[in-house]
Amino acid sequence: MGGGDVFPPGKGRLGMHGSALALAVSVVIIASFPAVVWFFVIRRGMIRRIAGVARELEGVLKPRDVRYWYLGYLVGFRARYWVNRGPISTVSALYTIPPYHVFFYLPVIILGRRRETLDLAVKLRQRPLLGGEAHLIDGSRRARLTLAKDLGDTRRLRRTRVTLGGRVLEAYVAGREPPLSLAVGLAERLESLGARVHRVTVDPGSKIVYASLSVEKGEPVAPLVEAVLDAARRAAGGG
Repeated sequence: MGGGDVFPPGKGRLGMHGSALALAVSVVIIASFPAVVWFFVIRRGMIRRIAGVARELEGVLKPRDVRYWYLGYLVGFRARYWVNRGPISTVSALYTIPPYHVFFYLPVIILGRRRETLDLAVKLRQRPLLGGEAHLIDGSRRARLTLAKDLGDTRRLRRTRVTLGGRVLEAYVAGREPPLSLAVGLAERLESLGARVHRVTVDPGSKIVYASLSVEKGEPVAPLVEAVLDAARRAAGGG
């Protein structure tokens, strides 16, 4: 032994590294504990919210038949409601919810002002006598992409601007004035109900009234659905 090293060369350093690794693992476990608790607590509320939105939609639409496509765990759903009542044929809906259950993603949600989204497309049973079409968008990337996907070339439409609660929206219009008036009126009503409008379309030729919205967490969606249905009925009746 002779006063030499008790451990073989490098053994002490390995022990130090092992202690550091154990400490790091302990820190990760302790830090993740709130995230795990948060997940299980928030998850229940998100499931109730998704189910509640579906119930609100069915309560307003009173469909004869319905089909849901779930978009993944705690993401939302896509649905089609066969109404076949009055001037309304079907209503398609897309609802998504931010990942509130991911604890470490919360800063992104808060700083990015992420909100729940609801898209509604009402299909009329008959083509209205109302001519022309109007599309309002807020200039966001999502609104531009959906408009480009639905319309393709927008050069055939007249481009103008409308003011909505201090915001300036782009408007793409063809033909007569009534579709634009209906679109602006619907957008104003939706914003007065607390939603943020990303896009509104009134297209009698395609028998479609469409709205894309952001909704505050937990806010009721039934009044928003009623507003879109009311605009669709007005479009069907000629404005």
